[in-house]
Amino acid sequence: MPSWAIHRRLYNWTFSLADHKHSMLVLALVSFTEAIFFPIPSLVLQIPMTLQRRERAWTIALVNSAANVVGGVVGYGVGYFFSDTARTILLKITSQSVIDHAHEFCQSLWLLTIGAIAVHPYKVYTVTAGLFEAPFIEFIVASVLGRFGLFFFVAGLLYWIGPPAKTFIEKYFNIATVVIGVLAVSAIFLYRYLKQS
Repeated sequence: MPSWAIHRRLYNWTFSLADHKHSMLVLALVSFTEAIFFPIPSLVLQIPMTLQRRERAWTIALVNSAANVVGGVVGYGVGYFFSDTARTILLKITSQSVIDHAHEFCQSLWLLTIGAIAVHPYKVYTVTAGLFEAPFIEFIVASVLGRFGLFFFVAGLLYWIGPPAKTFIEKYFNIATVVIGVLAVSAIFLYRYLKQS
């Protein structure tokens, strides 16, 4: 493997993690911290772990969901009890418009549930919910519905199409990463263009 292929090395590492005896602990730690401050979404681990160990799809989803919700409670507490600091930190990692958008999801249980699925990164959702004092019980219910729904949906999808997906990724990995990279950059430029116009 060429030295420049760091993305492939990361891909291989996440697959090897699935067979490690502490794989669930690592997933839980990433998922927990993602809801507070960690920049890498836990799906980055859940997807390859599920593709590698399809028979454990539901266990992986359960660990990811539970740790994410518990971390979300801590994230809520950061926003609620340390509002000034939380607002300053949020503005360093995202924009005011994103915070305002996340705030819109704090108005009802239904919107909170949608926000638990749709707002990314997830830590923006959790900290913002605390910052704007969303009802705590509704926040918990919405987090359980949203995060469990999201991660179990991904688990189900990978359980049913897992082997073909893994075969495709292995065969066309370099091409796929280039295409995804081009699409991501294009989406960023398109978003900035539309925002300015």
